[in-house]
Amino acid sequence: MRTMTKILSGIATLAAMLVVLGLTAQAAALQPCKQLKTARCGTLGVFEDRDAARGRRIALNVLVIPAIGTDKKAPVFWLEGGPGAAATDTARLMVDDPELKFLRNRDIVFVDQRGTGSSNLLQCAAPSTPQGFFGHVENDPQRLAACRVELGKTADLVRYTSSPAADDLDDVRAWLGYDRIVLWGGSYGTKEAQVYMRRHPTHVAAAILDGVDPFSSRDPLFYAYGSQKGLEHVFADCAAEPHCAKAWPHLAQSFAKLLDGFRRGPLRAHIRTKSGAAPIPVTYSLGDFGYTIRGILYNPRQTSLLPQQISTAAYSGNVDPFAQAYYDRASDLGGAISEGVYLTITCSEVQPYDTDEEIRWTAGTFLGDYLVDDYRRACALWPHAKIPADYFEPLKSDVPTLLLSGGRDPTTPAEFAADVARHLSHGLHVVFPEGGHGNAEDECGLSIVKAFLEKNSVAGLDTSCANAVTSRVPFALAKP
Repeated sequence: MRTMTKILSGIATLAAMLVVLGLTAQAAALQPCKQLKTARCGTLGVFEDRDAARGRRIALNVLVIPAIGTDKKAPVFWLEGGPGAAATDTARLMVDDPELKFLRNRDIVFVDQRGTGSSNLLQCAAPSTPQGFFGHVENDPQRLAACRVELGKTADLVRYTSSPAADDLDDVRAWLGYDRIVLWGGSYGTKEAQVYMRRHPTHVAAAILDGVDPFSSRDPLFYAYGSQKGLEHVFADCAAEPHCAKAWPHLAQSFAKLLDGFRRGPLRAHIRTKSGAAPIPVTYSLGDFGYTIRGILYNPRQTSLLPQQISTAAYSGNVDPFAQAYYDRASDLGGAISEGVYLTITCSEVQPYDTDEEIRWTAGTFLGDYLVDDYRRACALWPHAKIPADYFEPLKSDVPTLLLSGGRDPTTPAEFAADVARHLSHGLHVVFPEGGHGNAEDECGLSIVKAFLEKNSVAGLDTSCANAVTSRVPFALAKP
């Protein structure tokens, strides 16, 4: 006991010396990044099985964009979406972004969540042919079975859920010497932020949740509902915009005509791969088409082309542009998302709780139960992890929290964020009527985030630009 007392005393003395010398825990832990010279990088080892605290360890990949100046504020921890995307991939886009100057008095921290990026990546092999991307989103039994066996050689797949990832994040916070942090999450990152806020509330200074994924979500159950609402919003917006209404007066009927064509059976379409080879024929189904529309609704600029694309395809019968959009998105996501993490989290925290009674949420939608059936079959092949008993309870917090939603968002409709905000005593929900999935990327969204961080409060925030005409992306009327 006396020896331990001496050791603890020595550690305290060393810590005091570091403060006197102006050195920080971060300076000792991180080194200059090889590719991003203005950033600092490092790894922190954590147990894969945090409960047992023994066995295999995961090296968490950490990247920090250091603050400039001496007037430092609480650091921002960026939480990536997916689930399964690597946070450090976003760092490469943010490191020199002039629109983020307002963050320069804060360290910006990126941690590849366990199983993503360079933190023991759990990636399945991509389909071997372009056609392999079509006809399903997740359910390719032979490929998933092989992936489970392969990943099982280097990982216990049930250890890659949101709760241990939040505890990893807190280990990084402590390792870098921070007390309280700002959480900034997008899409699934908003759920990870909520998990952290519940498990480590005393270390959260503020939170920004963009495209809010609530604990009550049942991905992909609500995808059809959200996508239908988003598309109906586009139809209504076009009808309310004189130029769009004149150019495409029968938009809903044109979309219905396309759906009827697909209901008679899959169509033949042609796509090009990134290799630039000749067009490749593919079989393009009703489910593929519905999933394409859902993907387009994510982005306001892509959505601005929808009235024209729908009307043109209905008239000509040529669905190649939609098939190409499907392929481009599917292949890009396949490279950016850790499928092992995506499946473990989806199959453990969400999908198993979809009951037959809940499938009514898909009724009357253009996607129908396509995604629900697809995910059910995929999750039957994937291990399911145990989750905390209170996981589905709404987060209750008094942390200043800014929630952002898009009126056309097909994945996290504004009503989801409104429900989350009801339990946040210092929360503010801002809706961008014509926004998609993610609304802190344009001038208006960033200005609201900036004001929120400067005040560290939602009180008195001016959010009027979210409804301003100047923030809208007009519908395209000419051929793109």
